[in-house]
Amino acid sequence: MMRIAIIGAGPAGIEAALAARKAGALSVTLFSREPVLPYARPKLPEAAFTDGDVSPFSIHPQSWYDEHGITLRLDTPVTSLNVDDRVIQTPDGDEVFEAFVLAGGANPLKPIIPGLLASPSLYTLWSADDAKKISKHCRRGRIAAIVGGGILGIEAAICAAKAKKQVVLIEKAPRLMAGKLDKETSELVKSKLEALGVDVKVGTSLVSASQIASKLCLKLDGENKSIDVDMVILSVGAKANLSLAQSAGLAVDRGICVDETLQTSAANVYAAGDCAQFGIASHNCVAAAIEQGRIAGYNAVAALTGAEPKVCPIKDYPLHYIGKELEIHALGQTAERCINAKTVKMSAGKKANGALRMKVVRSDGVVAGVQMIDSSEGFLDLISGK
Repeated sequence: MMRIAIIGAGPAGIEAALAARKAGALSVTLFSREPVLPYARPKLPEAAFTDGDVSPFSIHPQSWYDEHGITLRLDTPVTSLNVDDRVIQTPDGDEVFEAFVLAGGANPLKPIIPGLLASPSLYTLWSADDAKKISKHCRRGRIAAIVGGGILGIEAAICAAKAKKQVVLIEKAPRLMAGKLDKETSELVKSKLEALGVDVKVGTSLVSASQIASKLCLKLDGENKSIDVDMVILSVGAKANLSLAQSAGLAVDRGICVDETLQTSAANVYAAGDCAQFGIASHNCVAAAIEQGRIAGYNAVAALTGAEPKVCPIKDYPLHYIGKELEIHALGQTAERCINAKTVKMSAGKKANGALRMKVVRSDGVVAGVQMIDSSEGFLDLISGK
């Protein structure tokens, strides 16, 4: 019958389910531990600083799953996987499938900071429940500290500022998005955040916190004066969700180890998205999750039918953030990390009002990276080598 189970209903899981159905699977079940329709995770900051409702950001309506013959099981976490007997366990009991795609994503990191982890004013922003809790807290608090200057932290800072909150953004690296942006592009992002009223603190880290009534008193490294806030949102990265794979005896490292077809160490078991480790790399982005999901879903069926499996390409994926207040587009290496490379500023193009377009050029003339702020003009041509 070709019963395929997809465990995890983010972009990778949804694409795997669709690909499996298109490849000929007669039964595809998509398991989600959350009680709401799968949603676009990058939209969580917007939900958190409004009414906490993620339903406007659903990736598809329920009718889409029905039309494509995908059984969506909400609020149904998979608690164990027996790869030998092809059995999974959920709160509803044991179920048998012929192939699996693990797409359980990642979990937010919570570094040990004295006085912080036990605080009722500490949040992560990784789920619909997180967004709801932050929204509720926002009604009684007006000052928010966001720890982490990556793209999620930046978006959270923008949404909080738009919600008329006082915002402090704390990043321990010397600049925002240091892994993606060089100094000039990063400084422009910082200045645009400051224009929205965000207090951006780079080159420092949160070393301790103390709860005083409803306030959190934060101590930053190298600063004598503490900061009183109503809430702290951690946005300092994520770690692959490995618990199910580990308990099933699958090979894991920083992620679930997969080969070029995204098969795990067990036959007929595949992994895709943030939980998968392809070679030495894990890609934590929506574009990678979508592509890997399509390949894993197809290959899960191919393994049962004897069809030729697809191979997952080894490549870098662009980062895109598009908001009314700020656009960020980046791909490839920074000049700081690329040997004998330099940044070359291009004209601002049609969006001359504050836009910045940069490319990272190696000594042999090859473009190794592209960074654009408030413009995407020519981005696709540059990353394709035209």
